[in-house]
Amino acid sequence: MTDITSKLVLIIIGSLDLGGTEKHITETVAELNRDLYRIVVYTLCYPGDLAEQLAAKGIQVLSMPWTKQQWQAAWRLKRGLLLLRSAWQLVKIMRQAKPDIVHYYLPMSYLIGGLCAKWSACHCQIMSRRSLNTYQAKHRALAWLEKKWHRQLTYATGNSQAVIDDLNAEGINSERLLLMYNGIDVTKYDLRAERNAIRSQQYVAADTVVITIVANLIPYKGHRDLLAAMSYATKIISNWTLWCIGHDTSHIQASLIAYANQLGIDHHIQFLGQRDDIPALLNASDIGVLCSHEEGFSNSILESMAAGLPMVVTDVGGNAEAVLHNKTGLVVPAKQSRELGRAIAELALDASLRKVFADAGRMRIKAEFSLEQSVKAYELLYHLALEQVATRT
Repeated sequence: MTDITSKLVLIIIGSLDLGGTEKHITETVAELNRDLYRIVVYTLCYPGDLAEQLAAKGIQVLSMPWTKQQWQAAWRLKRGLLLLRSAWQLVKIMRQAKPDIVHYYLPMSYLIGGLCAKWSACHCQIMSRRSLNTYQAKHRALAWLEKKWHRQLTYATGNSQAVIDDLNAEGINSERLLLMYNGIDVTKYDLRAERNAIRSQQYVAADTVVITIVANLIPYKGHRDLLAAMSYATKIISNWTLWCIGHDTSHIQASLIAYANQLGIDHHIQFLGQRDDIPALLNASDIGVLCSHEEGFSNSILESMAAGLPMVVTDVGGNAEAVLHNKTGLVVPAKQSRELGRAIAELALDASLRKVFADAGRMRIKAEFSLEQSVKAYELLYHLALEQVATRT
């Protein structure tokens, strides 16, 4: 057996801004066995909102001395220079710290970090893909470089079988692939006592059916489809409110509001923006929705199920791996607003069915997607990776 006591793991990511992958890192790595693994995180761009939370848990966060605003202002004019400076800083860190494992999250960190690792002779490398590879169609040269870097990986992980299938099709053999589902702290979402107080704050009556989507406002998340679906559902149900929780990342909120007004349902819609009280909002809801056109594996689905919501999701990426059709929710085709609206209306009209799905969903989260299971999976991954490198050398 390889002695893996106090091995240094260098995690590389663009930033620790608030997002699914970033939240996953913040919650998971702090729970790893410190006697086995010492974690250092390097952010290529700027620290981000979650950096302080991670540092407070005893995880060292390294980054270039830029704020988010400085980075964004400079990025438009001299992105190449910024990335070169960040890459050179990363090379210095790798050469000085000599990490036992380098772990990349998201494409930019993989592309830059993979090059730096070659310059720094880092032999144990892991890449975690968190989405489908549809982005490669727009960036052919970068897709070619990603596949070139695949050759030097010890392991690659995906957070859904759909992502694993993409990686396998890109040439990574199954022996170097691991399926690792997201895990969440279920205890954060058991807040049913706050339900009426939250509804009162949002001016929503106790008997109103609240449908909630937690997703940044990006076209592929399907908010426009959802509005069309609710326009259809209004023919079947009348007493409902839709909460849209998420940052207006693509600046489409104004157009969505205009579309809701055009459909005549704007008085039912509340855009709540980016919130730090998501568990409470979910517990005040009745139905969770994720209607993406593409997805890797969504934490928002797990969080909604942990809060006791029956789910309506589109059949893309790992959505149907998390939500079991007719057991914990309903799975519908993507971009089919009528089917989406019909499914939401079905649950809105049947409180007993909502409870059956909700109870089954919470049990499924505890059994399959807990934070404890995720931590164990990471510890096993790092153990296997170190053993694999030791065998080669």
